[in-house]
Amino acid sequence: MTIKLLVMLLKGFLQVPRPRIKNKLSVLPKFKIICEGEKTEPNYINGYINRVHSAHKKIFCFSEPGCTDPNGLIRAAIKERESGVAGDVVWVIYDRESLVKYSDEVHASARTLADDNNIQIAFSNVCFEMWILLHFEYSLACYTSYDDLKKRSRLREHVKSLGFDSYEKSEALLFDKLKDNVSDAIKNATKLRQNMIASADKNRSRPFHLNPYTDVDEMLQDMENFIENRPSIRAKKQV
Repeated sequence: MTIKLLVMLLKGFLQVPRPRIKNKLSVLPKFKIICEGEKTEPNYINGYINRVHSAHKKIFCFSEPGCTDPNGLIRAAIKERESGVAGDVVWVIYDRESLVKYSDEVHASARTLADDNNIQIAFSNVCFEMWILLHFEYSLACYTSYDDLKKRSRLREHVKSLGFDSYEKSEALLFDKLKDNVSDAIKNATKLRQNMIASADKNRSRPFHLNPYTDVDEMLQDMENFIENRPSIRAKKQV
């Protein structure tokens, strides 16, 4: 550097450009859960999130109004993924329901769409209440619909033991009463899947073929994996 240039710098005639500071803020990945139901599933899952993961602000559960069929829910989930960031985990939770309402072909196409777009499915056959029932007891009983399960299972009896007059009236506060039984439900659901898959015909062993069935517990475990930066429970699993 010449003496003349040094003098000019000292007098402020020249300004050395400051290095640009890169924006260190970045959008963090989210764990998103899209529900088929507008009350029961969101009430339970949000209760779980608030109880178990209240300090983590990147887990969201919400209903998608107007989307009740499996393929519609998966398409809504794909939009959520496309509007998000790399690292987002997106789950959809819905039921098998009766064969009259949704055929095996409908469920199969929804799962293909989900697999192709990295969407995870938390599934219950015949309905979400199978998962609720497993908080109280292990059961391999088969039901044809929600009404059938409510009529023939011990769900109403168990709910009454919690101090509620009926299952419907308990929905909003149900998780608060079930929180101490979640570990039992997870054990029962795992055992149920193992037994159903082991006894299934090899050509009819997908979740929508198995009654009863639920894998809601895997979604709860995946929340923990997400928080701890571990791979998704479904990373190498497609069903």
